[in-house]
Amino acid sequence: MFWKSKIPAGALQMVLFIGLVIAILLGALVSITYMQIHFQDKQQYRITALQNLESAFFNLDPLEGDSLSTPIIKKTKFWGLYEHLSLSTKIGKSRFFKTALVGGKIEKKDRVALYLADQNRPLVLVGNALLDGTLKLPKRGVKSGSIAGTSYYRDQLTYGTSSLSTAKLPQFGLQKPLDSIFLLESKGFQRWKAREAIYQNSFLNAPLKLYHPGMMQIQNQKVLGHIILKASSKIIVHASAELKDVILIAPEIEFKGNCKHNVQAFATKNIHLRKNTTLEYPSVLAVLGREQNKNIVLEDHSKLNGLLVYQQQKVKETANTLPQAAVFINKNASVFGEVYISGKLEHYGKIYGSVYTNGFLSKQQGGMYLNHLMDGEIRATDFPATFVGSVLPQTRKEVAQWLY
Repeated sequence: MFWKSKIPAGALQMVLFIGLVIAILLGALVSITYMQIHFQDKQQYRITALQNLESAFFNLDPLEGDSLSTPIIKKTKFWGLYEHLSLSTKIGKSRFFKTALVGGKIEKKDRVALYLADQNRPLVLVGNALLDGTLKLPKRGVKSGSIAGTSYYRDQLTYGTSSLSTAKLPQFGLQKPLDSIFLLESKGFQRWKAREAIYQNSFLNAPLKLYHPGMMQIQNQKVLGHIILKASSKIIVHASAELKDVILIAPEIEFKGNCKHNVQAFATKNIHLRKNTTLEYPSVLAVLGREQNKNIVLEDHSKLNGLLVYQQQKVKETANTLPQAAVFINKNASVFGEVYISGKLEHYGKIYGSVYTNGFLSKQQGGMYLNHLMDGEIRATDFPATFVGSVLPQTRKEVAQWLY
C-alpha cells in the first residue's frame, strides 16, 4: 500500500535556496577563476615587458617566443657625468618604464692603476707609498727617495706590470657633458626655499631646477631624485640634510663633517669634503678651474665612491708660476673609483681604482717636492670588477644604478 503525503512548502523553499546558493557559489568560482587567469596573463605581460626593457639596456634581443613584443621607445641624455637612459613600451592600455644611470665599463684585465704623463721627470716614492696594478710610467721610471729623513720603506718599487706613458693623458671622454653642466643658465630655475622640508622628484619626470642667489645652506632638508641645485656663490651641505641622486652646481661646494650623501657636485673653484664625509656610489666630484690650488680636498676619513675629475681651463703660465696641487687627498681619506686630473695630485691617502694625472706634488716642512708620492697608495688589483663609470671614451656601457 502506498501512502500519499504532501511535501511541506518550507522544504521546497529550502531546496530552491540551496540550489540558488550553489549556483551563486559556482558563478563566483567561475568568475574568480577567470579573474585569476586574467590577472596571471596581465602579470605575465608585465613581467615580459619589464624583462624586454631590461634586456634592451644590455643590447639583447627580446625574449624568444614573446608574442607581446612592441616597439621600445629609447630616450638618452646626460645626468651629470652619467648617461640617463629611459626605455618605455606599451602593451594594451598599460605603459611600462625602466630608467637607469649608464656609464663606461673597463674590464679588469684592461684597468690601469696609474697613468702618469711623461713630463721628463721620474716618479719618486717615499715612506709607505704603494703602486699596485698595471702602470703607465714616464721613460725615466720610478725610484725611491727621501723627504726630511723619511725614506722609502717597501721591499720593491712597484707591484704589477708597467709600460711607458706619453706626454699627454688619455683623452677625457666626458668633456662634452662636463662643459654642458657649466653652460646651464639659471633662467627657468625655480627659487630654492630653505624652509622646504622635502624636495622630491622622479626620474620619469622632467628635472626640478632650483636656484639661490648667493650662498645656499642645505640643512634639515631632504632633496631626493631628479633635482638640480644651483647657487651663484657657494653651496654648503650640512650633516642634517639628506641628498640622493641630485646635482649640485656652484663656484664653491662644501660638505660639512659627518655627511653621507649620493650626489654629483660641480664647481669652478673648489670642492671640500670635511672629516668623516662619505659620498656613496655613484657620486661625482668635478672642478673645471683656472688655477691649481687644492681645488678638490678630501679631509681625514672622508670617502668618495665614484668619479673625481679636475679639468684645468687653458691658462697661460709664466716661469714664475709656482706649481700647486689641484687635488689634495689627506691621510686616511679614500677614493673608490676613477681619478682624472689634468694637473698635479698631492696624495697621502688611499685610491682603489685608477688614477690619471700629469704629476704628483708633496709639500713637507716648507719644502716642495715635484713628482714625489709620499705614503699615498694606489691599488687596482682588488678593485671590484662590477664598478661602472669610466672617464675614458669608447668603453662598453653598463648600468651603474637603476632609478625610480
